[in-house]
Amino acid sequence: AAVTAIQAKNSAGRSLTSSTRDDIKPGTLLYGNYITLQDVSLTFTSVSLSNGYAVAKETNIPLMKFQIVGGSAGAVKITGIQFSDGGSDTTTGSTHLTNFSLYDATGTEILLQSGVSASAADGDYTVSFSALDGGKGLTIPASGTKTLLVKTDFSAAVTTQIAQVQLADANAITAEKVSDGTTVASANISGLGSVLSGRTVTGTASGLLTVSLNTQLTTATTTQILAGTTGVAMMNLKFNADYENVSLKYLKLDLVTNDTK
Repeated sequence: AAVTAIQAKNSAGRSLTSSTRDDIKPGTLLYGNYITLQDVSLTFTSVSLSNGYAVAKETNIPLMKFQIVGGSAGAVKITGIQFSDGGSDTTTGSTHLTNFSLYDATGTEILLQSGVSASAADGDYTVSFSALDGGKGLTIPASGTKTLLVKTDFSAAVTTQIAQVQLADANAITAEKVSDGTTVASANISGLGSVLSGRTVTGTASGLLTVSLNTQLTTATTTQILAGTTGVAMMNLKFNADYENVSLKYLKLDLVTNDTK
């Protein structure tokens, strides 16, 4: 649209000349609003997960949890995140780890992408998520926060390996401004100046069942029982399962003396 200059006139309708116009001044200085110019930004922070164990062929094993906080300047859409093997990782990538998946865990877990494989089977690997939410990406609102969770499956080859992933630096993040689609510079992504590491998960080939005598509840070996007594406690066993749930299907007890009648 064309811009039309406004001509100042006096009460008689006559145009003001420079000599009379310049005498029109406000009583005080008039200021416009202050506007702070800033670019969009993201901040990454880790969320603590306790180290743990998992068995071969176990699925949906949590590896890493972290938060992404958006700056106040505008919303950002994350289109890709690349993880690498952590410093404590002793797996050989895709040989032991399968089906990496990424979830939006801000509230109820929402799957963003699954079925991702490690890039190699030699121990130095990366895991790249580049089709978040079916290619739509993950939007971080201005001043908003999202919590993300990485999971994996253990293959049958797992014995004693340790799994761990990490976010190495800002270059592992691909993001764009929602306002115009331009790329968010790595300089505007903070919190990754040092490595963000996930928890360590130690693998084991199978669960472990430990059976022990609960001496506090077991009748002493010298206890004398009157004839006709019923419901006598002979033994109290304690079963402890490690690494996974164990189903006890068979239990055999033997007499320890041959003169019992």
